Amino acid sequence: VHGGLFFLIALQKKMTYMAKHKVLKLAKGFRGRGKNCIRIARGRVEKALKHAYVDRRLKKRDFRSHWITRVNAGVHLYNINYSRFIHGASQQHIQLNRKMLSDLAVNEPFSFQAVVTQVKSLCGIPDKPTENFGLVQTSIISNVIQPDWDPKEQPKRAIKTKSIKKNYALSGTGGAQEKQKSKTIRKSDKSKSSQQA
Repeated sequence: VHGGLFFLIALQKKMTYMAKHKVLKLAKGFRGRGKNCIRIARGRVEKALKHAYVDRRLKKRDFRSHWITRVNAGVHLYNINYSRFIHGASQQHIQLNRKMLSDLAVNEPFSFQAVVTQVKSLCGIPDKPTENFGLVQTSIISNVIQPDWDPKEQPKRAIKTKSIKKNYALSGTGGAQEKQKSKTIRKSDKSKSSQQA
């Protein structure tokens, strides 16, 4: 009886395993013996499937935060923050979700501007132009273009970093020459000390 019970438990455990060829198919491309040794492959495939399950849910959060960042950067160009814009859009029953708004901000800047001005006019937010247009917004939204912004006019900070890089490039040869000079000075000092002795 004891042996029969053990056999049933072992059989149940074996039945829960995925078939060997299925495991190895999922383990294709793994490093080392994880791709062809079934004992190692089982553990790695199980862990990979757990991560895949979790990340399928995390992907939705990540994309939503990505869209919010883009919309926030887009509405800042028109002197309104994200929370006031979304609140105004929901009050006025503008049924564009964050995905569509971020797509408009990147690919259709004039359509996005029309939506923002509509929300601002209906919510009574004054429409004054922004004074400072930084590089932060353009890095987040690559294609949103403000009509009165000239791309040749860059902030002083960006120009400084370019000049620093140029100085480093120029000082690279000078540094090598200085090292060579210091080596020759050391050699001359050693020869003088040996002559004095």
